[in-house]
Amino acid sequence: MISQGHPNKIIASYLDIKEQTVKIHINQIFKELRVFNRTQAVLKAQKHQLLFVPEGVNK
Repeated sequence: MISQGHPNKIIASYLDIKEQTVKIHINQIFKELRVFNRTQAVLKAQKHQLLFVPEGVNK
């Protein structure tokens, strides 16, 4: 959902969790990928083929 540009609030609503929980998980992803923001995370994930986009879903 990050790669599709969804904000934390939308991700939280979709997953039925608190926005703060989303922030915690996204920050952990940043640490694991050694990046500082969403754009860097998405680019690194694309580079290492870590993203899955189902057919029919716009990037």
